[in-house]
Amino acid sequence: MVYGVIMAGGKGTRLWPEGRKRWPKQLLTLLDERPMIRTAVERLAPLIPPERQLIVTTREYAADIANALPDFPRGNILAEPEGKDTAPCIGWAAVKVLERDPSGVIAVVTADHGITDMAAFLRVLDAAQEVATDEQVVVTIGLVPTRPDTGLGYVRYGEPARTANGLEVYHVERFVEKPSEDRAREYLADGHYLWNSGMFILRAAYVIELFERYLPKHYDLLARILAALGTSLEEEVTRDAYRRFERISIDYGIMEKADSVVVIPGTFGWYDMGTWPALDQVRAGDEQGNITSGDHVGIDTSNCIIRSNGRLIATIGVRDMVIIETPAAVLVCPKDQAQRVKDIVKRLEETGRDDVL
Repeated sequence: MVYGVIMAGGKGTRLWPEGRKRWPKQLLTLLDERPMIRTAVERLAPLIPPERQLIVTTREYAADIANALPDFPRGNILAEPEGKDTAPCIGWAAVKVLERDPSGVIAVVTADHGITDMAAFLRVLDAAQEVATDEQVVVTIGLVPTRPDTGLGYVRYGEPARTANGLEVYHVERFVEKPSEDRAREYLADGHYLWNSGMFILRAAYVIELFERYLPKHYDLLARILAALGTSLEEEVTRDAYRRFERISIDYGIMEKADSVVVIPGTFGWYDMGTWPALDQVRAGDEQGNITSGDHVGIDTSNCIIRSNGRLIATIGVRDMVIIETPAAVLVCPKDQAQRVKDIVKRLEETGRDDVL
């Protein structure tokens, strides 16, 4: 059986002031009127029903996520004692799947992606789970790049490995970090580079084997959790393991080192909803190219992202701006400076402005 693992622990500081420590990005209604965590659950549902989905988040967000998903099985919301990046998160989820199904396959996705072509996405995911069920291999989904993006990692693929669900599957030659502008243009021209979506599909047992091979200290701690499952010591052992886990990503800790990795290219309109301008890729603007939410009146305003959470926002002669109003704070910045929102958050942290964080 295939189990979905939705990673939902990020704070979303680049989506401040809507994204805050107490209200992370997976609970924001950015794509439509649903919180992004609900969109993530419903996106998987045609292939993986909610009873076979696990949401991995942190203790501070678990209750809010449960409230946002009243029909989702509460026992399938895993609250990490503390965030230690994606390797411990995925390792713990794999252990929990092994408890239910020793032959289970996990499909790891995140709660903060936008996807515009659901049918194409499900076709690729179905192909990926077919490969992972058949073979002891890591399957990742790469996106055919449409621009030289410097904010994403890349995957270089080589020779074809097989077909699945009518789609080509390729051997992965290497993963590469976020490139410079010039290097990103080279990747685009090369034609053998894909955006790294961060989605992985593989057998849960193989996850643990990879930990044993590449992250042995994490493996020992995961083995202790596995041995304690279903006992009175499970919570204590899990909490102790998280204190000891090194903070490390699954990409850096395992995927970049693994030798049995394949990739399926996808063209289903995928976007990382990490910054405000990402909305331009997944939501249609009005006749002036504005994407608005809430109370807004504009004159000679174009190509802006404007979101009011209460008060009227009035704009005159404004172009290519991000304007976000909340009861706690207001953000105003050019679109091409939106990556620097995290610097504002850092400044607020340094000056003790917890009231707006």
